[in-house]
Amino acid sequence: MPTPHVPKKRTLQELKQLVLGLSIVCPFDQKNPLSCQLHEIRKLDLKTRFQWVSRLTLAEAEGIWTSHEKCVLEKESPKQK
Repeated sequence: MPTPHVPKKRTLQELKQLVLGLSIVCPFDQKNPLSCQLHEIRKLDLKTRFQWVSRLTLAEAEGIWTSHEKCVLEKESPKQK
């Protein structure tokens, strides 16, 4: 019997690196969708984005990453008619 997917527990530093990458561009379509939680952050200059990411708490970074993963799953899933 297959085991359910258990998300990897990431450190704050790992999450900040991932969020920084997400703050540059959406990895799904290489754009900046209006519906994205990072839409406004992506409009900031790079230095300000670095500062913003550096201030994230573990809970905030986990929340951003979890929302990103859910978004990707939604975009990858077949559309319901």
